[in-house]
This record gives sequence, C-alpha cells and structure tokens, in this order.
Amino acid sequence: MKALSIAWIFVSALAFSASGNEVLSEYFSHQFKVSASDHLIFSNARNDVDRTAPPVQLLMNEGKLNLEYGEWDGKIHFTNRYQPNPDRKNTPSIKLEKKAVRFESRDWQLILGDSYQQFGKGIALSLFSEPAFGIDNTLEGGVAKYRPENFEISLMGGRVNAISTPVAINPIDMRMKDRNVLISGGNVGYKFSPESQVALYYLMTMNQRKSDLDLDKRFQTFGANFTQDNLGEAFDFYAESNVMVSDKASKGQWVRSPLARANYLTLSWSEAPWKVKLEAKDYDQFDFDFRKPPSLEEDVPLANVPNNFSDITAGRLYGEYHLVSMGSKVYSSMLYGKDRLENGDLYHGVSGAKVSLGEKAEVEIKFGYRVVLGQQEISHGSLKTKTKTFSGQIAELEVRKQLSRLQLNTNPSKEDRNSLLFSYSFSESWSGNAGFEYIPTNDLELGKNFYNAGVSYRRGSLVSRAFVGDTSGGAQCAGGICRQAPAYSGAMLEASYLF
Repeated sequence: MKALSIAWIFVSALAFSASGNEVLSEYFSHQFKVSASDHLIFSNARNDVDRTAPPVQLLMNEGKLNLEYGEWDGKIHFTNRYQPNPDRKNTPSIKLEKKAVRFESRDWQLILGDSYQQFGKGIALSLFSEPAFGIDNTLEGGVAKYRPENFEISLMGGRVNAISTPVAINPIDMRMKDRNVLISGGNVGYKFSPESQVALYYLMTMNQRKSDLDLDKRFQTFGANFTQDNLGEAFDFYAESNVMVSDKASKGQWVRSPLARANYLTLSWSEAPWKVKLEAKDYDQFDFDFRKPPSLEEDVPLANVPNNFSDITAGRLYGEYHLVSMGSKVYSSMLYGKDRLENGDLYHGVSGAKVSLGEKAEVEIKFGYRVVLGQQEISHGSLKTKTKTFSGQIAELEVRKQLSRLQLNTNPSKEDRNSLLFSYSFSESWSGNAGFEYIPTNDLELGKNFYNAGVSYRRGSLVSRAFVGDTSGGAQCAGGICRQAPAYSGAMLEASYLF
C-alpha cells in the first residue's frame, strides 16, 4: 500500500503543479499551448509461474508532455517501473521513451524524433500504439512531407523505437532487446478528386544485431493503393498490392528468399436500409514484424486461434439490414479461405441481430461457427442486454459461450469457455462491474471458476478504475489485435489524468 500511496501523491502533485501555473499559462496562451498526461497502474498479483510464491507487486507509470508554439510543437514521453524486491535494493528509474519536434505548415510537415508511420492499410508497415497490450512502436529519426496541391510526397528514415517499459499488465514482447531495425522509405500520392486517390511507396528495412552490429536480414517492399469513394453515390472501393524481396545473411553473402506478396481489396455498397461489404486478402509468405494488416476476423476474439497475417488467401462477404422504424438491425457474414499455415480450408460464418425494445432497452445476440477442415472447429455465441433504469443509470449484461475442438489431426483437445459480465452505471462518473468465468475443461490446478469485480470513476480529465479477483486468461482483443494473455489473480488500480 505504500507504493499505492506514492502513486496517488505523484498524481496529486502533477495536478497541483498544473493549477499553480494556470496564471502563467494564461499569460502566454496567445503563443504557447501546454498539455500533459499521466498514467499509472499499481498491481498486486499472484505469481503466475509459482503459485506458492509471495504476490508480485508492481507500480508502472508514464507521463507525456506536449508544447505547441505556432507551427511548432514538441513532445516527450517517459516511463517509470518500480517492483519491490526484498533481496536487493531496487530504486525507481525514469526512462525517456519518446521525444519529437515537429513543424507543420500548409505544404510542409517536418518531424525530428519519434512519430507513428503507416503505409496504406498497414500491410507493409504500421508503427502504432495500443496501450492495452503495451505496444508503442515509433520511427525514431526524420520525416519530411511536402503537400502541394493534390500531391503528397514523403521521405523517412531512422530506426524502430519500441517502448522499453510498457505500462500494461501483460505487454507483448517486441523482441527489440538484442537488435535494431533500421527503416528508410518514401511515398508519392496524388488526388484525382476528393473521392479518388492513388499512392505509390517503397520501404527498406534492415535487421541489425546489437551484439556485433552486423546486418543479418534485409527487406524491400514495393506497394501501391487506390481509393475510390462515392462511386455511383453508393459504392466505395479500396485496393492495395505489395511485393516484398527479403534476403538473409549466410557466410558473408546475402541469400534471397522467394518473392512475397500481399494484396487486399474491399468493395462496399450502402443504400438504406442495406449495407453490403466484400473483402478479400491474399498474403503469400509476407512475414514482417512491424505491420497490422486487415485480418477479416478481428471482431471475433477466439481462444487458441493464431492470427495468420503472413500466408493465407481468404474472402469475406458481410451484409446488414436496418429496420429503421424499430431502430434494429440484422447482419450476417461468411468467410472462406485457404490457411496455408494450418494447411486447410477455412470457413467462418457469423450471424446476429440487434433489437431495440422501446426507448429503454436493447438486446444483441450473435453466434458463429469457425472450422479449419480436419484441424479445428469452434462454436461461439454471445447475448448482450442494455437497459436504462433510473434517471441517468444503465444496466448491462453480457453472456458468452465458446466451445472449441482443437488439434483434431494430431492430439485432439476440447475447451469449453463460459463467461458472464454485469455492469451498472450509477452516473456519468461512477460505474461498477462484476464478472464470472466457468471453464469446466481446465485442469484442476488451473481452476475452473473465476470471479472478479471492479469500479470505475470518471471526472473531468481523471479516469480511474480498480479491479480485484481472478481471470482465466485466453484470447484478448483490442484495436484489431488479438493475443493469448495469461491468467491474472490479484488486485489492480489504474488511473490517468490529462492536464
């Protein structure tokens, strides 16, 4: 609890500092704009490796500061992690994670330092932030963009800067401790009209081992994308195509791998009360760490199903019909593909309906079935209800079921996951929730029943939440990314404040 007290004192001190400088900020407000945020997590959890060990205490904190002056702005991002250890002295240390200076005018954008970069839909490159998983990848270097009428020309160069001390309970390891990833590239785009544009880009990345500074991998990607919106006032179209040449160092020589490709397109049609969308992807041996391509399945979190972003061909058809007079809708989708990592045909159908029950309640039901022939099959369903109770108060209930039969061709296994989540919003500031998970197929040492509860508070720029209890782990999805998270047992406090 001492660490928890220190955390709240730190947040209070920052808030006092911001208010104490209010007069000075107002004096310079016509020239300067200053903003800052602080985010902390305190966790006291059971050791997920050794259940007999004492609980693991961890305090994580990150702060961000942004200063603007006319066409200029500067940013810094720092983190701090403190884990008490009775065996040795462990003092907090502050790590400067990100820093940047940016100039932006009507035609120019110049960045020196850290920035998020992406080409197209993120198939070739996507450096982004997803706090839920502790992902924060930026380009540390320089970026120059020139935007004359209807054109955009950009050049960039530097290295991938992955956050070293992520503020997350179960962060994804970006495997950057023993390597540098060097990046250079450029983009040329042209707008034929506000609804139509085309872009061409080139990207080179090189993997450098920190131990000997040798380059052991090299990638070169050529890509193009085309966008056409409001075609015939009802159609939107997007297409992207990439090819990648990769080389691996071997005995002082570069050995070339087979040519890789990644293509994606989407065509959507909207005319009330209908909406129809067709998506297709073809990723052939296109394997690169820093990308976030469309998955076509990202809205359905599934346990024990790896995301295949490198070697798959698939198409998905989605349809939606709105019952405008009732405020309801029904929808359905069907995906078919060739999963070359699983070496099987992939089918995934999903159907659902969202029904409005007057002005105070709504119900959504969704179910689906996913199968890789001869490999695995998964049935999943969910039921959500939302009810307005007293003035400004809302009750929500969600029930989920997932039954999986996996590794059918080698070592068949079964997993039955059931969860119940209830939340109640007492006001715009306060809300509470309680959860229950039942996994009857778990081994006894892992547990079959998991209970948890939490409370959230929002007021102005302060957002905080507390959690206590157990979770079973399994698939977690956020921002289109799904990963397998370990089980958690303990208590956690999270707070963020924007000044």
